[in-house]
Amino acid sequence: MEKDVVVIGGGPAGSSVAREAAKNGSEVLLLEKNNFIGEPVQCAGLLSKRAIDFSKIDRIRDIAINSYRGAIFHPPNEDPIKIKADEKKAFTVDRSIFDRKLVEDAIKEGAEFRVNSSAKKWDGKKLTIRHNGKSKKIEPSVLVSAEGIQRKIAKQAGLKGIKTYLSGVQTTLTNLRLKEEDLNYVELFLGENIAPGFFAWAIPLTQNKARVGLCVKMGEGSAFDYLKSFVKTNPVIKDKYNGKPIKFNFGCIPLGLLDKTVLNNLLVVGDAAGQVKPTSGGGVYPSLVCGKIAGEVASRNITNNLDLEVYEERWREKIGKELEIGWKLNKLFFGLQDKKYDRIFDKINDPEVIKTIEDYGDIDYPSKLFFKLLKNKPSLIKTIGSTYIKQSLKNLFT
Repeated sequence: MEKDVVVIGGGPAGSSVAREAAKNGSEVLLLEKNNFIGEPVQCAGLLSKRAIDFSKIDRIRDIAINSYRGAIFHPPNEDPIKIKADEKKAFTVDRSIFDRKLVEDAIKEGAEFRVNSSAKKWDGKKLTIRHNGKSKKIEPSVLVSAEGIQRKIAKQAGLKGIKTYLSGVQTTLTNLRLKEEDLNYVELFLGENIAPGFFAWAIPLTQNKARVGLCVKMGEGSAFDYLKSFVKTNPVIKDKYNGKPIKFNFGCIPLGLLDKTVLNNLLVVGDAAGQVKPTSGGGVYPSLVCGKIAGEVASRNITNNLDLEVYEERWREKIGKELEIGWKLNKLFFGLQDKKYDRIFDKINDPEVIKTIEDYGDIDYPSKLFFKLLKNKPSLIKTIGSTYIKQSLKNLFT
């Protein structure tokens, strides 16, 4: 069987590729290994307003559970710092519904969609899949790997570059008694004994329900064990989020971009390419951006013989530098000792600094805030360590 474009993976990256390629006239086949889209859920479900807008989903109220206009940061031993905005900055969504709507949009544009279809082998020309228990071969003009963390086909092709992984776990707690004001803020917790290598979070959904979770850098121990300890011992969680767990979600997040995301007629997109924000662990917005570019380039490769390397050039120009800086910021800030976190937040807990964060904070483009803070609060350089940060700043541009 021959197809113009075959896309492996029905998540945001894959469905964005399929929608754009079909929209531009290509014959597209979108494959999903699971029987249902958006399941199992492996994400906190917190999306920026920019990501929601970029998705082009018409009725946001169909997918949004709650909206937020700020965050509360909890350093290990210092007082919490509240950051608030004048408008809504982020939304929690039902990822299963969100992902299904993206696939529906791809189908509306003309893409063919199959569930229970897993990619098994790619020989550079033919793709072997397993569909409903039977092996089949497909010969695509362009193959797109949007397989997520497994990235089987990308591995077979020898594409490398992922630096490390985060192991994550989240529970949904119910029977809470949150105040109306609490619903406006996501809460973030830092500490070497809370979530080594990353952070923990509490995301209110309603006054009686919230998502509480964390990620730890691979090799730092069991994320599930850290979460159990966090829920039992953290005073904020015990006081505010002391509820009944009704389900758990587990996931893994890649950090660090592939060295190359194009090989002959193979493109790699989304988590499979490491297109994840290293400062937040979010992959939806980069996946939507890069998926759209991949779909456009794949379609034009077929109709106008556009070089597929254009995909590599365009996504790196659009968002690649930000993701590279994000990776270096991740190495700079996550994994610090508690005393260092406390000293940093002591400097941040200043009205002028907080105003800067409120004015320039951007979950999708954190580098703008980082450089603005260093300019407006140079004492942060001394706090973090002048030698350490100077070397890190040098690394940001190399």
